Amino acid sequence: SKRKEHSHHLKEGADEDQRILHVVQKHVGIYADKVAHPEFAKVLLLTSANEAYLPVYFTWRCWSKKHGLDWAVIANDDEAFGKLDEDRGIAVLGEQVRGMVGWGSAKLDKLGRNKYAVVLRIMRLAAVDVVFSDADN
Repeated sequence: SKRKEHSHHLKEGADEDQRILHVVQKHVGIYADKVAHPEFAKVLLLTSANEAYLPVYFTWRCWSKKHGLDWAVIANDDEAFGKLDEDRGIAVLGEQVRGMVGWGSAKLDKLGRNKYAVVLRIMRLAAVDVVFSDADN
């Protein structure tokens, strides 16, 4: 089912922390089969996408499912957040980045800073390690 528009991408309070913790706790462990790979019990696989990159993310998601992976997604804009699987999206911390971004652009710099901010917040809140995979790699 489609979720309501997520409009608190800049919110950094307790409610957003609880949402992050919920997503992390649901997907931590890298593999969907948590029992088979206990060595990854405290590791979160994380990627990111905005609406323009959703087709790339959907391909990444397809292959990740095929390989038995489990993950969370940083939503770089509200439109992407609304189209992600339930309980998989984490709203970007900082400025939303929309559209395709090219190497060396200021938007790509913002995107990178946003990703690091979310990764650090996840690590601090949930005491987990993070493996980050860009969906277009």
